[in-house]
Amino acid sequence: MSDKRSSTAWVLLAALTACWASAFTFTAMALKGMSPEWLVVFRQFIAAALLFPLALKLGKLTDVPRAAWGWLTALAVVGNVAPFYVISWGQQHIESGLAAIFITTMPLMTLALAHVFVPGERMTARRLLGFLTGLAGVALIVGPEVLLDVGTANIELLAQGAMLFGAVLFAANAIIARNMPPMDLWGRSAFTTGIAFIVILPLALATTPLPADIPGPQSLLGIVGTGIFATGLATVIYYRLIDEAGPTFMSLTNYLVPPVALIAGIIVLGEQPTLWALAGLALILVGIGIAELKRKRA
Repeated sequence: MSDKRSSTAWVLLAALTACWASAFTFTAMALKGMSPEWLVVFRQFIAAALLFPLALKLGKLTDVPRAAWGWLTALAVVGNVAPFYVISWGQQHIESGLAAIFITTMPLMTLALAHVFVPGERMTARRLLGFLTGLAGVALIVGPEVLLDVGTANIELLAQGAMLFGAVLFAANAIIARNMPPMDLWGRSAFTTGIAFIVILPLALATTPLPADIPGPQSLLGIVGTGIFATGLATVIYYRLIDEAGPTFMSLTNYLVPPVALIAGIIVLGEQPTLWALAGLALILVGIGIAELKRKRA
């Protein structure tokens, strides 16, 4: 069987990479005039407003099993509300490119969680080596001086921790999605964003007042961008790509998103990643490569 991919698959892969990488740049732009709480509110609202009409047109919003609602709520909280909030909060204090590097550890976090919660997904020696290599990359980014001085705590270190926690949440969301009962992907996507909006709205109202002034053009562009491209459109392309080429091909985004996000941060936001960040990114990508390496058939 040929492993040649169609041109459609490559176009979809490029589009998905652009959507997911844009999330970090759009978030940095949105935070110039919007709090993290309200950014998540508007992000989920815009995504739901995009996905619900599509799912309705396809006839995918009917016959939702009663048992699915608990799973959908878990996906909304663990995969949308919580990670989008902690990532948005962290991006107030670190650059978008650096945030993308930390989130890149998600496949490695998934390995650790799958070892416990997914039957048959054991932490082999090869996967453990990949996991430890990725952690070494994180250590390089955080910096030797911080690791040697445990008492040193600052807002940037907390922000980096928030990014890693976001990666853990995304990994947990992947485990939840893998274990939930079968459900149409379009309906699952629409209901997940809708439930996430319902969950985050009262929390935002209770904790953070709306901005007194309308955000500036750059912030508004960031808000709309996170909702349309990084959430709604990305979900559509994600499932279309899996149908076209399979999840293994889709996983190439793990290698493509971080450098694209770094370049976008440099061009759009004028960021300047350090050599430590670039070296850490290289180690994390090597770790993912080791962990995902599969033995070829003889």
